[in-house]
Amino acid sequence: MPTKALLLLETDGELTESDAVVPEDNSFYDLHTFDGEAGQVVTIAMDSPDFDTFLWLFAPDGRELAQNDDEGATSNSAIAITLPETGTYTICANAHGENMMGQYRVTVRTIPGR
Repeated sequence: MPTKALLLLETDGELTESDAVVPEDNSFYDLHTFDGEAGQVVTIAMDSPDFDTFLWLFAPDGRELAQNDDEGATSNSAIAITLPETGTYTICANAHGENMMGQYRVTVRTIPGR
């Protein structure tokens, strides 16, 4: 019997001038966390009607695991990954360029049957 997808995180956010800034490109970002288990296969998606999104995923020890700019032909971002360890993962919800701001949604779901 296939397992159902689990929603691990769903959050709405907004990038504003008061958010943290990536020094290399002066883009704004917010951080979000979720708890994952070793071997769990997840999809992380960031969608925005207001700006071109960029996603980073960091392991519990802080090392970068993945990043994504555009999913297919859209300006939204997505990462599919098998989590390497159990712990709290950090998502950096970022704009792809300087001075991009607005509303966004980040979701993290397990992939069923994996």
